[in-house]
Amino acid sequence: MYSNIALFTLCALFSVLHVMADCPNSCSGHGTCEKNNKCRCYPDYGDADCSARSCPSGINFGSGQVEQCSGRGTCDQKNGDCKCDAGYEGEDCGRTACPNECSGHGSCVGSGTDGQRACSCDFGYTGADCSGRLCPVGDDPLTTETYEGSGKPQQDEVQEVAVALSYTGYSIAGDFVLSLTDAYGGVWTTRPIPVSSSGADAKQVEDIIESLPNQAFPDVTVDRTTASGTANTYRVTFNSPANSGDVAAVQCLISGCNLAGCQPRYQGVSAEKSWSVTTSATKQIVFVGDNEAATTVTIDTGSTAATCSGKTIVLASAAATLVPHIGAKITLTAGGSTQTTTLAERGFIGTDYTFADTVTVCSGTMSSGNLVVTFENVGQTIAVAGTPTSENFATTVGSASLAAGKTLTIAASNRAATLTFGGADLAALDLTSGNLAVGDVLVASDLVGTNDRNTALVVTAVAAKVVTIARVDGGHLTSVASQTTGNLNTIVGYKVAGWSPFYNVNAGDYVTFGGTTKNNKQFKVLQIGTSARAAVVAGNVFTETFGNGVALTAKALVTPPSGTATCTVSEVAKGTKEADVCSGRGSCDSSSGTCSCYAGYTGESCDTQINQM
Repeated sequence: MYSNIALFTLCALFSVLHVMADCPNSCSGHGTCEKNNKCRCYPDYGDADCSARSCPSGINFGSGQVEQCSGRGTCDQKNGDCKCDAGYEGEDCGRTACPNECSGHGSCVGSGTDGQRACSCDFGYTGADCSGRLCPVGDDPLTTETYEGSGKPQQDEVQEVAVALSYTGYSIAGDFVLSLTDAYGGVWTTRPIPVSSSGADAKQVEDIIESLPNQAFPDVTVDRTTASGTANTYRVTFNSPANSGDVAAVQCLISGCNLAGCQPRYQGVSAEKSWSVTTSATKQIVFVGDNEAATTVTIDTGSTAATCSGKTIVLASAAATLVPHIGAKITLTAGGSTQTTTLAERGFIGTDYTFADTVTVCSGTMSSGNLVVTFENVGQTIAVAGTPTSENFATTVGSASLAAGKTLTIAASNRAATLTFGGADLAALDLTSGNLAVGDVLVASDLVGTNDRNTALVVTAVAAKVVTIARVDGGHLTSVASQTTGNLNTIVGYKVAGWSPFYNVNAGDYVTFGGTTKNNKQFKVLQIGTSARAAVVAGNVFTETFGNGVALTAKALVTPPSGTATCTVSEVAKGTKEADVCSGRGSCDSSSGTCSCYAGYTGESCDTQINQM
């Protein structure tokens, strides 16, 4: 019995071995034995016994078919690697090899579509494999005419660079850079060249160009032909034999690249406006370096009524100690309700305050009880403290009653209104003669509809007897009277330039103060309110306050509107001297990049004759 069992087991074992042995080499361990004793090979393996490795495939650009090794090499089936034919490389032999690997003086580049590649040589090298050195070029010293028999002497290349600004009320400022192409195709960019109303000195521009690396432009002459608040113009003459001939047009860059990593890093052409702010007890310039301690002001609304609407509180008269600035942390308490918010804007007239959130502690008019305001001015701010006062021009345009014979016609169209002053008594009126300017503010008690009374209206255009105004907050103007005479129109005006250090300044611009003790520096404006009375800035602000007749000079550096700043380059004189290798008077040794001058000639480019021929 035991012998029968042993025999059965042995037969079964031989049967299994026979089945496994039916697939060639047991599929070499790289596949499975399938029906009819055929191997199903794992990916990248082939042949009947799965012993052969397949190689990468690519397009044979000759046949257009996908083939192993792209039809440009043989497959080593032991390890699955392509052995590329001469002149081809890559995992699938799908691209051409650059000769001599570009000799270590270039990069192997190609189109990526047909596998063809070639050497792109580094500066100063040439040849199919970048093994050759470029030799100097220069002017043939024997030729003196533009062309033989012309009678026109050869001349150096002269180009004019004109940087200009067309932005009313502003002067040109900032800087620009020039990009120049040398005789060998190398492109070089200068360090920043400053522009201003006086213009950079011609010698300064000359030195900047001549200091470019590799002696790319070793000798130029620069003449400053225009230096004004609207244009800086420079005429560049290329004197060096190294830049002989028709020099490629200089590229002028003015848009600026002022971020980390920019090469070069420069500001770009800007617009600049300077003005003086004279301080007083009611108009102080405050520099807030760090967060100030909280200040609490209690307002008796029985004597100083407050109107609460939306995000705004308007007081009947300004509280002298209520001087929060943009970004201040505010707590409002009235009638047992408390609200915390942020000051988004302090108005032109000094009594209106706009918050980041809708005012919930009151609505309508408060005529009794107290409004308690606690505020904490945040650091890194510059602001005007106090209530601005109207300027003299207000009386001219109608702060007094309009007497008989004077008329004021008002036409409104949603966001803007036009005020036209007329009448025999106003025949000589000229609002543009130092009285009113764009950016100034008008506040009227009865000029416009009820919802717009005592609202700051900014002047957007002004003529002799016509003023165009718009709500500072961007809101729509409501109904207005078609024509008004008599004593219904009281107009109070505020000259923005007279009491705000930030008029015509926007976030992203730069402002500089002079005449301070600690803050004579440039700050970048991060946030500014529409009243331009305060700004949050970047930079190291030191805490200090100026009042009682101190004159501070402020300067805004702003980004001009698109198209108002330009830089044009024109060719004044085309260079007609030769730019020949070794000046045509020597042989180029491409192994060293030096000229071997013929007898009677010398110089790096053989451009100097030493004997009369």
